[in-house]
Amino acid sequence: CNSNNAIIIIIIMTPHQQEFPEWQQIVIVATAFTTGLLSLFGSLTILWLIVSDLDRKFQKVKYRFLLGLSIADLLTSIAYVVWALPIPKGTANVYGAMGNEMTCNAQGFVLQLSMIGAFYNAALSHYFYRSVCHNMSDVDYYFSGYEIVAHLSAVSFPCITALLGVAMGVTNYTSVGCWYGPYPLDCTHDDEVDCIRGENGFIIGWLFTGVPTGALLVVVAYCMKRIMEEVAAVVGQIRGGPSSSTTKSSVSTSSSTASSGQEAAAAADTKAKHEAPTQAPHNKNCVENSGGDHSSIGLESRVRDVAHQAYWYFGIYFMTHIFGFPTFLLDSIGMQPQFWLTWVYMATWPMQGFGNLFIFIRPRVANIRRKHLTYSYGQAVYAALFEYDKLLSVSERLSSDADKSQLSHSEHDGGDGGGN
Repeated sequence: CNSNNAIIIIIIMTPHQQEFPEWQQIVIVATAFTTGLLSLFGSLTILWLIVSDLDRKFQKVKYRFLLGLSIADLLTSIAYVVWALPIPKGTANVYGAMGNEMTCNAQGFVLQLSMIGAFYNAALSHYFYRSVCHNMSDVDYYFSGYEIVAHLSAVSFPCITALLGVAMGVTNYTSVGCWYGPYPLDCTHDDEVDCIRGENGFIIGWLFTGVPTGALLVVVAYCMKRIMEEVAAVVGQIRGGPSSSTTKSSVSTSSSTASSGQEAAAAADTKAKHEAPTQAPHNKNCVENSGGDHSSIGLESRVRDVAHQAYWYFGIYFMTHIFGFPTFLLDSIGMQPQFWLTWVYMATWPMQGFGNLFIFIRPRVANIRRKHLTYSYGQAVYAALFEYDKLLSVSERLSSDADKSQLSHSEHDGGDGGGN
């Protein structure tokens, strides 16, 4: 048993004195560049899709949160595209390092700003949770103070901690890049190496990033769990043959949410409308968002769609962040992460912007493939990014022509059932 544990430890980590072969260093740098570039494309595309329709999209809380999230992903992406360049020249295990202490501080500052994305992920999850489970509209969410607190937290905490890290001299090279750690890296665990600066760098890193990120992951997981429970309850109501007005309102809520993938506020308005018919809904489009199919099969399909959407948001966030924890932990205890772990970290951490793009356009892709059955997934993705408005106008024109044709036929028939 002890020998098996020793093998596992060797596979995961080795002492910091070991130097990677040059080809492994090149692979790590190339991976950071590639994933950073993909995430840069994803983040810029989301920003373009929002800004190009700013008047309409900026009216909704989710798009305001997604705008902040995409800006954070954009900064992180740039940092990984040029990952090796700011690291001090001569640093072991970093191919192409040509920076100095100042550039290392700059990279550490930007990497800490990636915490903005973690806060906005939690804010987005909380928004969905309050909208779906508590009938809260965008207007109510804003005036309740939730959105203001979310924006202030997302901007202030990362910026303050990033500045403190540079001022305290704890922004130095680690296995994840220039971030919180001592200089030299081994000085806190090797009695023969004296610390020049940042002796408490690892502790600061856990306090400023590790613990807060873990707490935000718990918030996201809780919100997703509650949404899944709500979805499961609605599916159960559909299959059980809802009869009460409350049940019908719950079904309407989830159907509205699922039809757009993200229209949580509209879903809440639909539910409020059913519970209080005399009160006007906050969102006039809430009925349109239900997709027009009010059958049990249609409702259940849309309910499952929002469940998948929630899983994807949580899944992308979790998968892109989880490998940063063991990588930094091994540095903290004086061990060097093995090549494979460092590579997986570089392959996943910057990818949130790219993954979020596919979640962002998922409702568009589904809509295109529903109306154009011959489209492959790749064709639908391309159309969702570059031809969506054109396809919508064509679909609307065809629908309008069909309606006019039907109306003309009815008029020729006399409009009263009497034929010529």
